[in-house]
Amino acid sequence: MYFSYITVRDYARAEYIVKRSKFIATVKEVNSEQEAEAFVSDIRDEFYDATHNCYAYSVLLNNVAIKRFNDDGEPGGTAGMPILNVMEQKGLSNVALVVTRYFGGILLGAGGLVRAYSHAASLALEKAGFVKMLPAKIVIIRMPYHLLNSINNLINTLGASVCDSKYQEDVCLSILIESCKVDEFTRAAYELSSGNIVIDIDKDAYIKGQSV
Repeated sequence: MYFSYITVRDYARAEYIVKRSKFIATVKEVNSEQEAEAFVSDIRDEFYDATHNCYAYSVLLNNVAIKRFNDDGEPGGTAGMPILNVMEQKGLSNVALVVTRYFGGILLGAGGLVRAYSHAASLALEKAGFVKMLPAKIVIIRMPYHLLNSINNLINTLGASVCDSKYQEDVCLSILIESCKVDEFTRAAYELSSGNIVIDIDKDAYIKGQSV
């Protein structure tokens, strides 16, 4: 069973300068460790000349959070963990955040580094915004062509969306719909079609809910 969680709404980047050191925080929604690591690699390539590219990410796998962080040469506990702490304070999952630092020549000290990385991370997260992800299902529908408009109206009414469509002898639609609305959709679709429709529940997924 999937559970709801909160993630970032948009890709975002924010900058923060303190004592001539520039901190560039970049955040993105990710859905696997592979996506998170690829994102970190992309940022490192983009800012190849930076002094540090520190990061943290938290990814759900079977409803269990996998969390990683890296200080990338900064004193232990002054960069990666503070970034992760900011994400945890916001209650976020499936998020990767990299804070790039260009050293400005003035040492910040351990406390100053923690504050700088935390603040840069917070700025990027505020800019990205947050959205609640809701448990959903992929539902496969097979029907005659004359039912297509009625079923599409039902899909729109329930806030679902069409992921894939095939038009052969019959119409086959794959739709993404919030789990709590599947029974309602199934009942209404059978009523609209007088039973002349085939509905299969395919697999679990997520659908974006409201911004939070």
